[in-house]
Amino acid sequence: AIYISRGQALDRILTDARLDKAMDAMKPHLRQAQYAQAVAEALHTLDAFLEQGEPTWSEVLHDWATALVPFAWILSLFGYAAWARRQQQVERRQYARVESQLTEIDRARAQALQGQYQATSCPICLEPFTCPEVVTTTTTEESG
Repeated sequence: AIYISRGQALDRILTDARLDKAMDAMKPHLRQAQYAQAVAEALHTLDAFLEQGEPTWSEVLHDWATALVPFAWILSLFGYAAWARRQQQVERRQYARVESQLTEIDRARAQALQGQYQATSCPICLEPFTCPEVVTTTTTEESG
């Protein structure tokens, strides 16, 4: 494990992302047990960052984008799972509705075979008939 400590004065210049870049520059030398070259490489990288000053907006955005890509990927997986579950629920509801209509047709056929058929839905679109309300009117006649 590699650890580079910095004081508060360098927090704005030597950001965590920049320290990670310096440590990444050291790793090839450390793998080959070239410890002096690894430290020299880290110092050279840190010196370059100190000369550049504070990171530019493009560098900050790049660092944030690099850090957020895994989270965005995981979020997209959860989003896809939620969408797939919603689609499954819609399909189940649609299947239940069609199954109900087909059951109604089967019941009507059975009644027709028994001679008790009374149409309750349209045979073309399968929509149930709406029963009109019975309106009773009373008229009063005056004798005159």
